[in-house]
Amino acid sequence: MFFIISQIFVIISYSFLAITYALKERKKILICSFLAVAANAIAFMFLSAWSGFLMSFVAMTRNVIFLFKDKNKKDKIDYVDWIILAVLYAISIVSAIFTYEGLYSLLSVAGTMIYTFAIWQKNPKLYKLLSIPSSVLWVIYNIFVFSIFGAVLESILVVCEVIGTISAYKKNKEATEKALLQERQNLERVTDILRELEKQVGPLERQSKTAKEYLSLREQPALMLSRS
Repeated sequence: MFFIISQIFVIISYSFLAITYALKERKKILICSFLAVAANAIAFMFLSAWSGFLMSFVAMTRNVIFLFKDKNKKDKIDYVDWIILAVLYAISIVSAIFTYEGLYSLLSVAGTMIYTFAIWQKNPKLYKLLSIPSSVLWVIYNIFVFSIFGAVLESILVVCEVIGTISAYKKNKEATEKALLQERQNLERVTDILRELEKQVGPLERQSKTAKEYLSLREQPALMLSRS
């Protein structure tokens, strides 16, 4: 009976998580993510998976902190950010010690710590990359605690993250190649202009020489008259 209830909460958790992908405002995303983690915590409780249960509370605390921290809207990492990361890591490590049931229990801890760092740092590309190993660790942990829906849905999430990362990489590569092609075309245009100018320099030099000779010839009679 507890297993069935746990899987119902797993489905609720991933339903909230799916909603976050349709949202644009970070505040709403963090709120839905908080509800998803809360439902997942209840699922782990019914499975007696205490490492996952406590890591879910760490994740909820993390989301609340980042929700209020985001109001400052700072792009750079300051000393407060380092303190927050250190505190969250300390809580994770202490929770891991108290709920240790074997090496598999450390999977949830590692997954949480990696994802916490992914959200904490300010680089979106690095966030997407770090989300993949974090999700893989949670897939393995769900398998160990016999959370069938958790393992399946998290696996789907991993596949989506990998596809999204590859797609973003291809788009960036195409944009870079397009920019390089544009620069190459601009350079070719400049080269063509220089060649045209070089072609015009020769005739201009000859014209200048001819003009000087003509002026010199015109000045000679005037000099002869002035002497006479």
